[in-house]
Amino acid sequence: MTFSNDALAKRLKRETVLVWEDITGEEAAGSSFAHGPKDPANHCVTGAGDHNVQILLLDEWGRILDAVAGFRSAEDLIEELDLSRALRRAIEGQKAGSAEEIVRVRHEKEAKEDAEDDSGGVFRELRRMGKTRDHRFCARNPLLAHGKFRTEDLVGRGRSFFGSSTGGVPKEKIGKDQGGELDESLPEEIREILRGEKEKKK
Repeated sequence: MTFSNDALAKRLKRETVLVWEDITGEEAAGSSFAHGPKDPANHCVTGAGDHNVQILLLDEWGRILDAVAGFRSAEDLIEELDLSRALRRAIEGQKAGSAEEIVRVRHEKEAKEDAEDDSGGVFRELRRMGKTRDHRFCARNPLLAHGKFRTEDLVGRGRSFFGSSTGGVPKEKIGKDQGGELDESLPEEIREILRGEKEKKK
């Protein structure tokens, strides 16, 4: 649903070259339902499916300006596009070391602001954790060449299944059905939601 947003679609068409890479089968890739082309889009929790989807915003030399993992709203992605554009302008004409430092400092600032966001709520907490993780990755790896990017360096080697559906559950799955335990660093309330326990208690 994010990419059907008119404002985002216009920005992407005007400002970017879109490339898709299939990570099915990679060790860190999650599994999910195999949706058919006619399956209706469903609402997602911000940050869900981080092992399934990663968006890398690159400059013209294939260096990572910004990275986003999991589902994000159109508004969130527009913010990341704005950040990438600002970084691209800031590093223009800079030598490699200086350019990397500019990117590192900006992402450290973004990560600090995200980490300090205590606006509350479980879903806001998921969003905050995901954004903080993404910016910290970019700060640790400023202007990383796309060819050196590994999914697990951004989202870890954790096992994940991401399922979202409307009008019935698809019978087929994509990827290895890894199951596994949820990240113990997640607050228990969030782990309950991800396990479906909150729904059962209602």
